[in-house]
Amino acid sequence: MFYYKIKFLAYIISNLNTFNIILQSPKLDISQIKKQINGCWNFILDLLVKPEILKKGKIELLNLNWEDENLSDNTFKASHEFLSSLATEVNSKYHSILTKT
Repeated sequence: MFYYKIKFLAYIISNLNTFNIILQSPKLDISQIKKQINGCWNFILDLLVKPEILKKGKIELLNLNWEDENLSDNTFKASHEFLSSLATEVNSKYHSILTKT
């Protein structure tokens, strides 16, 4: 299980670092800042939130109480959905966790 945790952490850090490098680049055109911030926002949401929630507007998503326990059941991916998306996006070895649960 430790292997999977490290791979997941490396995946998150790698993607966030890519956004960090882009956003700090002096070559970044001012017109691209919003696009890059939205890309980072979408990366995080795509990983954790159910697809139907992504259809809501950004303002509505920003106004959600993300700490509400009732929200988490209806908003965040279930464990099997989360692991399935990790297997697709990060590493196919995450499929082995799905078969064990």
